[in-house]
Amino acid sequence: MPNAQSLDNLLGNVERYATFHDAIFLAMHVDYTARRFVAEVDVCVGDPHAPDKTNRERRRRGQLAIEGLKLWALEPPGSTGGGIDGGLWLTAEGPLFDSPTLTGRALARDVGPSGVSWFLYFNDLNAFAYLAGESAAFTWS
Repeated sequence: MPNAQSLDNLLGNVERYATFHDAIFLAMHVDYTARRFVAEVDVCVGDPHAPDKTNRERRRRGQLAIEGLKLWALEPPGSTGGGIDGGLWLTAEGPLFDSPTLTGRALARDVGPSGVSWFLYFNDLNAFAYLAGESAAFTWS
């Protein structure tokens, strides 16, 4: 059975309201020799019920690391995609086998059920990305 782990499960409980929704991917390093992917990410950690915008939109930086990298692919920007100024804005993610694209679901079959795998949607690019590996971890900076 495919791994249905949410990216949010990697965030732990250090930050009560932490979520990858609306996270900003600032940098990504892919080491194909070591089979490792590391992304520098500004994660939303603000209280969505806070009365002031500053506390609602608070962010904290961390690193998402995938070991035993099997797949990293980023589609070209879509026709309404903007630029990459300020990083890539993640607005949707989920298990790769639940991908809303045919490409994602085909890749899920190719990658297989072991390890971890996700689809990512970057709103500012209007493009999907696909990520899979043997294990994943997130550490706060």
